[in-house]
Amino acid sequence: MSGIVGLWHLDDSPCDHNPSSPFFEMMAALRHRGSDARGTRIAGSMAFGCHQRWSTPEEIGERQPLVGAMGVLLVMDGRIDNRQEIIAALGQTNDASDAACALAAYESWGDRFVERIQGSFALAVFDPVKRRLILARDAVGLRPLYYWTNGRLALFASEIKAILAHPEVTAAPNEDLVADCLLLDQLPYHDDGASFFAGIWRVLPGHIVCMTPSRTYTRRYWDFDPTARTRHRTYDDYVAQFRELLMAAVKRLTRSAYPIAVAVSGGLDSACVLSVAAHLQRSGAFAAPLLPISYTPLDDPTSEENRFIALMERRLELPIKRVIPGSGGIDERLDNLWHAELPWFDPHWCHERSLFSYASERRVRVALSGLWSDQVFLALGYLVDLFTHFSWKEIVGHLREYPNWFLDVDPAYFRSRFYRELLLNLTPGPVRARIQPLRTMARAPRPRGWASRELKRRARRWRPAVRHPAYGSAHARNIYQFVHRLSHQLQIEADEKIAARFGIERALPFLDRDVVSYLMSIPGEIQTRDGVPRALLRDAMRGLVPDPILARRWRDDLGPGDPMMQDAAERGALESWSRLFFSDKLARPLLERVASS
Repeated sequence: MSGIVGLWHLDDSPCDHNPSSPFFEMMAALRHRGSDARGTRIAGSMAFGCHQRWSTPEEIGERQPLVGAMGVLLVMDGRIDNRQEIIAALGQTNDASDAACALAAYESWGDRFVERIQGSFALAVFDPVKRRLILARDAVGLRPLYYWTNGRLALFASEIKAILAHPEVTAAPNEDLVADCLLLDQLPYHDDGASFFAGIWRVLPGHIVCMTPSRTYTRRYWDFDPTARTRHRTYDDYVAQFRELLMAAVKRLTRSAYPIAVAVSGGLDSACVLSVAAHLQRSGAFAAPLLPISYTPLDDPTSEENRFIALMERRLELPIKRVIPGSGGIDERLDNLWHAELPWFDPHWCHERSLFSYASERRVRVALSGLWSDQVFLALGYLVDLFTHFSWKEIVGHLREYPNWFLDVDPAYFRSRFYRELLLNLTPGPVRARIQPLRTMARAPRPRGWASRELKRRARRWRPAVRHPAYGSAHARNIYQFVHRLSHQLQIEADEKIAARFGIERALPFLDRDVVSYLMSIPGEIQTRDGVPRALLRDAMRGLVPDPILARRWRDDLGPGDPMMQDAAERGALESWSRLFFSDKLARPLLERVASS
């Protein structure tokens, strides 16, 4: 994990070498992302910088920015998973760092180099001969990267606060996105790269941004193929391939020279990740120590979570450290807002803060997590595929089976979800494209008495129709749209920055590119065989995860939230976000009489 930053004067004016110059102010804003090495390179009108926190064995001792034979500059945050393939193709040595592999790839393949790289990364390349700056992110968007330009100056950084540190950047909220966030039940699907800060853009996953003195353009270099089909003869073949892919994903993420933490909740997803990691370690796939950590409270030792955690400890012969969650006080909330750079509080922050703090004190650099399994496994679009294949009896059986696994959910919920999926997927694409903008404009914003009329107007603004690719199935559509949905992308970026606040890389096996591609390409009824949620995952983990955990059902122990409390929390988060980033001067017109509301 590292923090990268850069500045380019497009008019060729030289960069200031003074330690108090804006570039070094930008660098200072990212010091929390790397304590092992700090490097800068200033060459004429370009300045690159990097705060490094070494994780993999190959990068220990490396100092970025890297400089190529022809003066090409590169800074990179992340890891390359297919490094052996790159090394073999380019003749690199096995001890070459991932960043060195990326630089060699650019020098050999030009701006198509990023198409050959797999992993989780955000990088920047400046080519002085071609006079261009290239910014790129991985296919899923696991590492954040932001940029800003006014035609004379271009800035990029791993976090928005570094860009705001430059005096030419005016800190102002993106009022359209703030309106959507506060007043719509969910953010619109379309992601054009906007952030919550006006004029500051996110490099989209699977894209490169290319800047030259005359223009800036974006190009997609890789995308999931929602028409791909994987078909096996038997269900056991699907299970075997998924097991292989998940184990390969965890193995890639455990390439670390330091202890590896595993977040454990007592649930199915985290149990699978911990069991696979422990199995790989015992088989010699990696040597780094494993440090399972849980913030599940011990108040009730007989609770299902605590019983399952104790069961995992006995099965794996690994102690699972318990940490006490934070209090969720104002200081912790402000810390959350500052690092996440989002105008809402993360309700899990006080728990994760304790986990990451404990892990960081024990030299952990990578923390494995089972996050995002729900989104790739609990899609119901496959019922539409069964409908179009006249498998109606199977649909009825699945709808009857779901309530046996979601014990506190009204069975009518699943039927309504199925009907919505039918309406969405069976409506012709051209008709959907015409209706969607009108639906958004007609949508009644959530009641927020403190929101201004202008904010409500923005939430109901006209939006362009979204261009969708061809989908091979409704199931593939569900997973493809999850990966690309704006709300998910914003949360993935925020989660990474929250972990980076403690110098830790959050590793997510269920968002591995190969895992997602496979799940998108197989029939949805294989994932949810006989109506059992995550049936494919459960069967793939037999023999690794204790059977009682594989058979676990879901309960909602929280109950419905208090709307008034939620409204107050949202308003408080927005006010605090405003104070942190805009000196308590949230651009008008956004709110009316916030202070007295």
